[in-house]
Amino acid sequence: MPAALEFDDQQPNPRLARARLWGSVLGMTASQIIREISSLSPEEQAKVVRFAYTLDAERRLSGPELSALASKMVATDDPAEAAQLRTEITRGFYGSGAHA
Repeated sequence: MPAALEFDDQQPNPRLARARLWGSVLGMTASQIIREISSLSPEEQAKVVRFAYTLDAERRLSGPELSALASKMVATDDPAEAAQLRTEITRGFYGSGAHA
């Protein structure tokens, strides 16, 4: 794998590592990226999974995404699903960091 495609969260600047990764995959479809990930060793796949979780945790949701989650939350009769949706809304609004 070319160095530009490696994600190393131990680097001094993980955002720079993500930017290098993103710059290397421009022009590829999601299907092509998934095929590439599938061909990696289990160790390399674990790095990709860790990267995806990190990226997801840092991402805030858009207004329409938050509204869709809120609609699902008020429509459900399942308290466990409502709690999970509430958690997703909170994370999507504030991000993964601590919030007031």
